[in-house]
Amino acid sequence: MKGVQNTFRNQVNTVCSIIEEMGNTFADQTGDLFVLDTRDIADSKVVKTVRTVDQLGKDQYQQFVTKKLRERTTPLFDTIQKNKFHYSAVLPLQKRSLAINSK
Repeated sequence: MKGVQNTFRNQVNTVCSIIEEMGNTFADQTGDLFVLDTRDIADSKVVKTVRTVDQLGKDQYQQFVTKKLRERTTPLFDTIQKNKFHYSAVLPLQKRSLAINSK
């Protein structure tokens, strides 16, 4: 258990040092979503995914319960469609400064 605790402590210390070096990313007033350690700005598709994924999951769950359990219009063991989210596109750092300066 000590190994897990040491690993966790080291990871927390790493995040704290990144915040100290690069500034508090949570205090950034641009409204942009960016990677914590590099401060690269996220693509608009990624931002849309992050902002809508929770509601989409809730909607899909309700649809599953309704169609498969309550109404029983589709078989319980039918394949559930996979979501295709955009979550890895990041703009280069130079574009971040341009985006901040244009606001």
